[in-house]
Amino acid sequence: MLHRTLFSLLLLLTASSSHAAEQNTFSATSPHHLSAETCGTCHKQIFEQWKGSMHSQSSPLKDPIFAEAYKHVIGDATQEGLTKNGQYPVCLNCHAPNAAKDLKTKIDAQNYHEGVNCVVCHTLKDYKGTQTEKGGLRFGIQAYEVATDRLQGPSGRYLSPEANAFHPFQMEPNQLMLRTSRVCMGCHEQFINEKGVPMCQTGMEYSDMNAPVTCQSCHMPKVGESTDHSMLGGHSEGMLKRAIVVSLKTKTEGEMIKTTVRLQNMLPHRFPTGVPFRNVYMKLTAYDKQDRLLFNNFKTFPPEAKDDPKAMFMYNLADETGKTVALPFSASEMLSDTRFKASELRELEYNIPAKDVAVIRAEVIYHLLTPEFVEKLGSGLTGDLTSPAVAGIAEVKF
Repeated sequence: MLHRTLFSLLLLLTASSSHAAEQNTFSATSPHHLSAETCGTCHKQIFEQWKGSMHSQSSPLKDPIFAEAYKHVIGDATQEGLTKNGQYPVCLNCHAPNAAKDLKTKIDAQNYHEGVNCVVCHTLKDYKGTQTEKGGLRFGIQAYEVATDRLQGPSGRYLSPEANAFHPFQMEPNQLMLRTSRVCMGCHEQFINEKGVPMCQTGMEYSDMNAPVTCQSCHMPKVGESTDHSMLGGHSEGMLKRAIVVSLKTKTEGEMIKTTVRLQNMLPHRFPTGVPFRNVYMKLTAYDKQDRLLFNNFKTFPPEAKDDPKAMFMYNLADETGKTVALPFSASEMLSDTRFKASELRELEYNIPAKDVAVIRAEVIYHLLTPEFVEKLGSGLTGDLTSPAVAGIAEVKF
């Protein structure tokens, strides 16, 4: 028994020394300089989930959409000292918070390229809100009180001294932050551009709904005893298929089929939500027995709103001349907002010529980007970033 105890102590000391050495590679005193790789030595499954998440790819070196916009608006993300109108780029407060804490713009230094890594969330001690006392805005990491010497944990209890020995920094319990939506709101509540136009507003949409669920309920669900750190969202087809329920009701009246498309947003925030260039449309088609197209509510692809405006769901921003903008950061006004509100139900009515119709199909199609964005910055955007995804579908056969 004595030999076993001594052997366990030796393993503990060896592991602690190894972690300390790894910690010193980044910073001996600053938790926000720790790499996710350090955390991943023990939390392997969580690390792999995070590594595949958009949080791990949020920086202007990894997020292809943000990278194109950042390059166009700010500049080269490997250069130090970049500014926008003489100010530090506010977008880094959300997309590269560890860099923002140091007011650095060279994102390939330190652990900045890891975007929203483990220590970004696990050093958030309290949420101050995105509104300042004087009516200004706090962006991303600015909206939080950040712990400088301890990590924050989702448990209600302190770790044992033995368990804490494996951590490069001590960990204290903070359920109020880590297990509620407060941990998300600094980056996801709202973002207003320099001309005062609201852009990303998911947190406000959620708060207005007063939903009895947290953000984590959908985006970080419990799987057994573990919390999934994949943090799936609009880039996940599986999440999109949970967002909306589509159904069809038809009635033949003479030479026409009266068709009602029922669309129900199942989310506690708008659909689509997030950055304004995400957009959705409902495509209604009819086919004969040989799968020949007989009816389509849109004439072109990408669809044009003039063909069927009631079936387009998007947040449309414009410049000072009233023209739709490709980059929402430069928008001067909102033209329209036809997105689904939280839990909203809509019914769209159509009359389809009944002759030879064998199938009527309704599809809800989701795009990460508007055609204007792709046209302006599309050279570095490929694959599913510019391809449509089917969020919902319903059919009626005759």
